[in-house]
Amino acid sequence: MKKQRSLPAIAAIAALTLALTACGATNNSAQPSAEPTATASPVPTEESTSTPVPTESTSTTAPTENPSTSAPKPTANPEAKILKGTGVYVGQIDSHSVEIETKEGPTAFEITAGMESVLEKLNTDDPVVFEYVEKAVEGDATVKQRVLSKLSLAK
Repeated sequence: MKKQRSLPAIAAIAALTLALTACGATNNSAQPSAEPTATASPVPTEESTSTPVPTESTSTTAPTENPSTSAPKPTANPEAKILKGTGVYVGQIDSHSVEIETKEGPTAFEITAGMESVLEKLNTDDPVVFEYVEKAVEGDATVKQRVLSKLSLAK
């Protein structure tokens, strides 16, 4: 009878000990070490009359953005060539992109500010003429972002 009661009690004590050990652990890397460390301290001599220079740097650096987690940004290209094209307006993808069926296939274009009035006049399957600029995406030169500069209904 005693064995049946002691097994659950031992398991409960072991679980409690494990929980307290995990919760009570501290990160020692953030606390100063108790071990003494050797540091070089200038010792004044008769030959040296200059003031000692501290060996520890006190400058701070600004945190840098991790390029692997940030979204690619288009690079500004002052020599960007304006390209012209025609196609069939498919529709608006989101608040800043439209899709146009070109001879290369469905193509996404970023719209610039002020083009909302043009988009209101277009319907799906309308023939359109457009002008755009291709910008290289930072981090991957093979990816091009197409930015519309002009969009109108074809005549």
